[in-house]
Amino acid sequence: MAVMTPIRQPARVSGPGDAAAIMGPHIAFAPHEHLAIAYLCPQQKMLHLSITTSNAASYVKAPLRNIIADAIACNADSLVLAHNHPSGIAAPSQDDRELTQLIARTLRPLGIRLQDHLIFAGRDWTSLRAQGLL
Repeated sequence: MAVMTPIRQPARVSGPGDAAAIMGPHIAFAPHEHLAIAYLCPQQKMLHLSITTSNAASYVKAPLRNIIADAIACNADSLVLAHNHPSGIAAPSQDDRELTQLIARTLRPLGIRLQDHLIFAGRDWTSLRAQGLL
């Protein structure tokens, strides 16, 4: 189930550190996987934050159709994905890499850029863009 929250005082997301500071507190220490999506305007300010929860410890569904519909509905120019690994290891799995590439390829023809995909594991986090995986 996803909860879409409009942002009243939009924060600028100019890099992975900004995204981690905003999104991490919502999902980093959750006992089950959560997927957070920040929808951004052309000025890189966050328009909406969507958080999808899972009852599973090792995966959360990333409903591509909903991600696209939400991006179009809020007129997003770009977005940042983030999810947590309750295992405590912030390294991306092969599934994480494949999902990131699929979402980026799907959004590109719509003129929407996937800025980054962050993975949180407690206090640790990693950026797939910084690792050259996006």
